[in-house]
Order: sequence, then structure tokens, then C-alpha cells
Amino acid sequence: MLKTVKWGVLGAARIAEKAVIPAILQTPGCVLEAVASRDREKARRFFSLFQPAKTYDTYTQLLNDREVDAVYVPLPNALHKEWVTNALLAGKHVLCEKPLALNSLDAREMFRVARGTGKILMEGFAYIHNPLIEHLRKALQTGEIGEIRHLMTSFSFDLSKRPKDIRWSRELGGGAVYDLGCYLVHLARYLTEKEPTVAHAVASLHPVEGVDLSATALLRFDRGPTMSFHVSFEQSRRMFFEAQGTRGALYTERPFNETGTLTYTVVKEEGSRTFQVESPNNYALEIAHFNATIRAEVTPVISEEDSVHNAAILTSILERVGYGTRTASR
Repeated sequence: MLKTVKWGVLGAARIAEKAVIPAILQTPGCVLEAVASRDREKARRFFSLFQPAKTYDTYTQLLNDREVDAVYVPLPNALHKEWVTNALLAGKHVLCEKPLALNSLDAREMFRVARGTGKILMEGFAYIHNPLIEHLRKALQTGEIGEIRHLMTSFSFDLSKRPKDIRWSRELGGGAVYDLGCYLVHLARYLTEKEPTVAHAVASLHPVEGVDLSATALLRFDRGPTMSFHVSFEQSRRMFFEAQGTRGALYTERPFNETGTLTYTVVKEEGSRTFQVESPNNYALEIAHFNATIRAEVTPVISEEDSVHNAAILTSILERVGYGTRTASR
């Protein structure tokens, strides 16, 4: 059993720099063994910032490093299948940034490779480790607001000041639904333990790239609630979740990857009550969890079926808004 998990990171992505590598460095029982970047300037900057034991100019060099136990993949969405597969075949456990895949067939294929190699693959939804999420789930499942009738969810921020961001690129699997919608769908599925279908969806598309700048969808859960869903790269930063039930409502405004003192509010006819939850660094919790899965102490909180179903819903929304059908990669 591994006492210390040695991590490698493929690519010098913003989320790796701002969130995941700092989480690796602050989490007991693991070290940053290597970082690979095709951009030598970024590689030098990452070495200066984080002092990994090694830096590489290619992803393949890192995957051939026998000292690396686990690999974090924060590459553009369209590159996930290729490099997750390569990492698994190289004998590495893989934590892949959300969304794992552009469609359910690719997600299923990646997990097939993971099973064949005996390595762990998990989609990186750091928010799911936030204690706030378990508080919400317990409140809903114990009937705090009665039977759930409708969910309202939104997530937005203004990406216009970053015109070269990869999320503008359709070729790289960009767009608001893949980047932000994956959170909304996953949270609703996790809290309700039900699978939705897409009833309707509309979007505004980038005039050149064709990616969705904003999207709104209506989902319906089998024998359960409906859900309204809105994501955007064209609005100020905002996240929101509300569940409406037969005996009240529950809402929170900071459900995704937030730290510090978080709150959720339960509203009933007799009045409202706000609860506080202390949330540590979600990414550090994620790294600690993945380390524990490698040591066989726990099972991955995000399962194969979870990732496959989430990908299927995102694809269904994008098909309806004209983004285009995403077929399995070849």
C-alpha cells in the first residue's frame, strides 16, 4: 500500500495553478512529483511556483516516469479521452477535471480501460466534497421541505475579458454547458438520486466558434420534480441553487467550490431559518479523497455510472441547442 502518493500534472492549466496543485501541496500523504507542459515558459513558471521534483516538455515523458503514481488531467475537454487513456495504459491512477468526456460513449470507454488496467479513474468534481452539499442532501432526503417539486439552478461568469480562453473553442470542447452545466446537472442528480431527461433547451451561440455562450434548459425527473437550468459566459459571476417542495423551499448561493462560512436557508410558511456550514478547501478534500481511494480506504465518490449519466444529459442539452451531436472519438 502506498504511504505517499506521488502526483503528476499534465498541462499548465489555470485550474491546476490556482487550485489543484496548491491542494496537492497542502494535503498530507502526497507530493508533487512532476509537471508536464508543452509550453516551456509555463513549465519554468510552474517550477518556480511549486518546485515539483521534475518538469517535462511532453506529456508522454511524464507518463513514462515510474515514480509517478497518480495523474491529474486538466487539459481541454476534447483532449480528455486521449490523455486519460494514455495515462491509464501507462499504469497511472487518474483524476480528470470535469467534464470527464464530451459524451457518454467516450466516458464508458475510458472506464473500460481503467478496469482493464486495474487503475482508478475519477471525474474531478471538487464541490462534491464540500460539507455544505451533504447538509443540503440530508435536509432534502429527510423531508425538510416536503416532496421536491422543482429545482432552480444557475451558474454564470463573464468570460469576455479572456478572449483566448480555451472555453471559447468548439474544437476543444468549449462552451458554458460543458464548463458550468456539468455542475448543475450533477448537483441535481446527486441531491435527488434521480435521473433527468431534457424537455427543452435554448442557447445563444458564438457567431464564429458555435459554442454556447449562454444556455437555458428545462429538465424532467422520472416520477419526480422538474428543473430549470441556466448557464452563461455573458453575465456577472453568480451561482444559485433552490429546491421547492410541498412544505417549503431551500436555497443557497455558493454551492460550487467555495470555502469559508457558507449558508443555506430553509423557507416555510411559518418563517425562514438560515444555517451556517464551515467549508475547507474543496480541492484539498478532493485530493485527500483520491489518495484514500488509491490506498483502498474508500471507493470513489464519483462512480462510472455517475460520470456516464452526467455526460449523456449534457450531450442531450447540446443537441437541442444546435451545438452539434458529439459522437465518440475515433
